[in-house]
Amino acid sequence: MTTTTTFDSLIEGILSADLPPDPVELTQVRAWLRQGTARVIREQNGLSLAEVAGWIGVHEATLSLWETGRRTPHGPRAIALLRVLEQLVARS
Repeated sequence: MTTTTTFDSLIEGILSADLPPDPVELTQVRAWLRQGTARVIREQNGLSLAEVAGWIGVHEATLSLWETGRRTPHGPRAIALLRVLEQLVARS
């Protein structure tokens, strides 16, 4: 299974669950973004903003705003980003 297929199925499950995001998970992804950890993980895996943004269903500019701290992610897309980052860390 390719990375894209893995992330696509992972994200599809998160977005279709229609559950409110876990506050602990929101805190985690926001901390990784605020500390710059999310960008480091993305870059260490050779991924562009466009690739990761496409996987989680946001515009590249949105992910950039999250990574630079100018916007705060909310909802299932934030959790989708967390799952992608966790998978990238696990395979490193």
